[in-house]
Amino acid sequence: MKAHTLTILAVSIGLSACSITQDNQELANKTMTMEADSMKSNKMNSMGMKEDIMKSSKMNSMGMKADTMKSSKMNSMSMKSDIIKSSKMNSMSMKSDTMKSSKMNSMGMKADTMKSSKMNSMGMKADTMKSSKMNSIGMKSDTMKSSKMKAMTGDKSSTMSIIDTIEHNINLNMSATNAFTLALQNPNRPMKERLKDLDRMPQKVLEFADIKPGMRVLNLLSYYGYYSEVLAYRVGKSGEVIAQNTPTYSNTANNLEQRLLNEPLDNVTPYVAKLAEIVIDKPVDAIMFMSSYHDFHGYLEKDKVSRIKILKNLKKSLKARGQIIISDMVEADGEHDPKIHRIHKEIVLSEFKAAGYRLVSQSDMLRKPELDNHTTKGYDKKRFYTDRWLMKLTPAS
Repeated sequence: MKAHTLTILAVSIGLSACSITQDNQELANKTMTMEADSMKSNKMNSMGMKEDIMKSSKMNSMGMKADTMKSSKMNSMSMKSDIIKSSKMNSMSMKSDTMKSSKMNSMGMKADTMKSSKMNSMGMKADTMKSSKMNSIGMKSDTMKSSKMKAMTGDKSSTMSIIDTIEHNINLNMSATNAFTLALQNPNRPMKERLKDLDRMPQKVLEFADIKPGMRVLNLLSYYGYYSEVLAYRVGKSGEVIAQNTPTYSNTANNLEQRLLNEPLDNVTPYVAKLAEIVIDKPVDAIMFMSSYHDFHGYLEKDKVSRIKILKNLKKSLKARGQIIISDMVEADGEHDPKIHRIHKEIVLSEFKAAGYRLVSQSDMLRKPELDNHTTKGYDKKRFYTDRWLMKLTPAS
């Protein structure tokens, strides 16, 4: 019983052992299967991961390539777009700059034009002021203006002729000499003649000649009227200047008349007659023969006997103790040459003495031998200064 029990126990134990063994085998199999599965899984996972990595890498590579291509394309498109945009913007900027530049240039040109116009206007104004200043050299502003001259009075609206102004200034206690000097500088007198004053010195000459206001003077061969006008200023409104010209030189007579039309001198009387035919209604205080005796001697009356006769006849036109003032261009030493339009003082003096005149005085005030070589014609315009002699005569009886 006990043995049977033990047998049963042993069988039971054996079965249990078998069962355990079987379980262990199954467990081992399961373990192996799990290991195999694990390995397979690991392998598969590894392969999957590798495949995934490769796929991912490939996909990433393709993605990166695609992205790169896309990025490159996008960048290219972006660059192209930027270039187009930049080009368009540059074009617009250039167009804007061009329009702006054009507008600025236009504005600049307009500004320059306005500036130039303003400058021209200012320049013209400056020139006008300068011209006005030059025209009024030595003038007193309240005495002489425009074609008429304003007197030195409180009434600025009153206008007078040059002769009336001289008279008015003397009435205001200005000396006759100063009124004469002032008149010589009036702007209506041609500038070329005002410049001639530097050479001919009319103030000193008329002082030497004792010409005074109120006198009547015969200006022989007055030509264009330089001395006729100067004398008119000096003798004034109460005096008279008879401006004689010969019909032989008709152009000089016409020029004098035109001069008096342009600037009337009421105390100047034009007189056209040959020297041999001069007849004066009443005697004059003085006769002036200025820079013209050489023509009388060399062209108008070549015969000496006829010249002396004419000089004698002039005494009839001259008041008692009246004087003849003569000046002409100095001729070079040697024989007289009428073509040079100069004459020796000694020739003239000898002819006057032969006609019954005597020398009162003579002056070197017009002598300029260092500025005149005496070889050119007396009226040569290329030479400003001319060497001249000056003398004063009166009838001997």
